[in-house]
Amino acid sequence: MPPIASSYRLALGLSAVCALSSAACRTSGAPAPTSPPEPDVAAAPRPDDSGPAAEPTAAAETPPAAKVEEAVEAPPPRPTFAFAWGQDTDDWNNAIAVAPSGWVLSAGRNNLRVLASDDGRILQSARTCYVADNGLRIVSDTEGLILCGSGEIRTLEFPTLAQKVVGKVGSRDIEVVGWGRSLVALGSRKGAVHIVDTKTLKEVDSFTVPDEVEGVAVAPDDRWVAAGEEEGGTFIHDMATKATRELVRTDRRPTAMAASPDGTRLFVQDGSFEARIYDVGSGEVVGTHGCGSWLTGATWLAPDLIAATGSDGFVLYSAGEKEGKSLDDPKAEKYRTGEWLGASADNTIACAGDRDGRISCFSTAAMPASTYVPAVAEAGDDPAAGGDPAAVGPLLEGTIESRKGKTVRVRASSDARPAVGTKGSMSRHFERQMGRMTMSGWMGIATVEVTKVSGKTVTLKILEETSNVVINGRKQNQFKKGFQVKVEPGE
Repeated sequence: MPPIASSYRLALGLSAVCALSSAACRTSGAPAPTSPPEPDVAAAPRPDDSGPAAEPTAAAETPPAAKVEEAVEAPPPRPTFAFAWGQDTDDWNNAIAVAPSGWVLSAGRNNLRVLASDDGRILQSARTCYVADNGLRIVSDTEGLILCGSGEIRTLEFPTLAQKVVGKVGSRDIEVVGWGRSLVALGSRKGAVHIVDTKTLKEVDSFTVPDEVEGVAVAPDDRWVAAGEEEGGTFIHDMATKATRELVRTDRRPTAMAASPDGTRLFVQDGSFEARIYDVGSGEVVGTHGCGSWLTGATWLAPDLIAATGSDGFVLYSAGEKEGKSLDDPKAEKYRTGEWLGASADNTIACAGDRDGRISCFSTAAMPASTYVPAVAEAGDDPAAGGDPAAVGPLLEGTIESRKGKTVRVRASSDARPAVGTKGSMSRHFERQMGRMTMSGWMGIATVEVTKVSGKTVTLKILEETSNVVINGRKQNQFKKGFQVKVEPGE
């Protein structure tokens, strides 16, 4: 995901549910009381001239009808979350998942990490592809899924972290992922949305939106897929009819998206300092919440409670309340650079990552004791077995800011940030017109080493120039300001 400039990424009893619902709130009460029927007492036979009057006979008394009332189901109590633990890592943490037993899996750049459920200590790590935003899913305590920015689909085994490439979608520029019950949607920078069945791991449908996909969500029952694009449009794709319609258009890119538990509403941060809840059928706004300048991820924790992360950190939005409530990690200065979040299947644990490398978890009860025991993959279990080597990289993408001697400064254009000391191969993108044909591609220009990382600016040392292009007797400068470059693993 490009940094904040190109990707602002997001997270409510009977009256509260109504506040979020697009339908009018109707209370199902008891029917109007009715009077029980009068006892049916038989009248005495009328006297007969031919004989004495009969003795009056009383009929058996009928008991009154039982009073029937229709019970009104009370909404479940709203869960209360509190800070559980925080853990520093060295990565961006743009994908987080929580296992059924409470341990946490995070992905940042090309690294996977398993964190203990009770205190967040790092138990295990492994290399992987560059994971798309929200591209992790823990299926069970023994298996998971990874969706790569390159479009690869990988299975993941626990506790070895062994990976296997099992499929690939049609785009190599996957930006963001949304999960449903048995479908997952992958949005690309070119506006394509690929829909994959998580059981067969095959692409089953796709649709396009006018511009770069900034947010996606899938209805919990897989009835529809939502996608927000950079120019401000939010679209709904019906999985039954395969029709795509524009739900709403604003002057802000829709980023953080989440589908309500019943699939009738869509939470979207698509306004200036405001997040809205839309009725999926009509497109009407049925709820609004104030937020910071941007949100990245969101998830619905209960019918009246949404969790989100962004410029305000980890935030809870409740029905009927305009402003959200920020929950603080006492060892971090809020989540001023919140990136993504994940929740357990029962929504009792929610964990958020930030762009400074910290993960914090919040829960409704004491975190469970850690039961995860790392295991070493068997010999030959390549973490990326069967994968495209290019799917692991790039370590860095961006444009050259300056060169002085052996020092090159690159302005990152993606979320990837290599650690100081990392060595790799730098390539430059080229495009050349040859008659009616346009040739384009990547050309290796140097082996480099990262010497400093400061925000979006990465400073590299040129270890060796590998390009020697000469035109009209002059060696061409491959390190001009503005040139598009990438750094991949290897020397």
